Amino acid sequence: MRCPFCQHKDTQVIDSRSPEEGTVIRRRRQCVRCGKRFTTFERAALEMPYIVKKGGARVEYNRDKLYASMSLALRKRPVSPQRVQEAVDGIERTLILSGESEIRSSRLGELVLEALRGLDTIAYIRFASVYFNVNEPEGFIEMIERAVEPAKRTFDVEAFKALAHKDALEEKEKRRQMRIRRDGSEKA
Repeated sequence: MRCPFCQHKDTQVIDSRSPEEGTVIRRRRQCVRCGKRFTTFERAALEMPYIVKKGGARVEYNRDKLYASMSLALRKRPVSPQRVQEAVDGIERTLILSGESEIRSSRLGELVLEALRGLDTIAYIRFASVYFNVNEPEGFIEMIERAVEPAKRTFDVEAFKALAHKDALEEKEKRRQMRIRRDGSEKA
């Protein structure tokens, strides 16, 4: 690895870490000549599918472009760059695991929307308004209602208690039946 400061071709690895679940290795390096330190990230180079645009054009997948579009939607929102990287990694994993050599840009857009919905509702609305080309206030209202819908669902404590009570009763009955069988087999 060349030093980015003096372009010397010999650097030493000082520290290696795997910050994400084994998908990336972070290496802290030091230049032998100038002594400056820098960080590199090592990631497996996997074959990403081509992206098929609406007009039929095929383009190579571009991680930087995906990261930039998500970052733009998340601008001035309380989401760390680390979480954005993790979301991009998740999208890439989904693309790779699909096993497809080509994927429609609309599918990629859906994956981004899904990831943004999990990261930040406002970023989701920002991205969706451009993605769905929303031009009228009614469209925004519908989109906001869809974005907020899962958040409106409240946790029904009474229903949970009833379900837990039912499960406890069923478990108690199973134990009683097992005891009866066990006691019956001991007497025989």
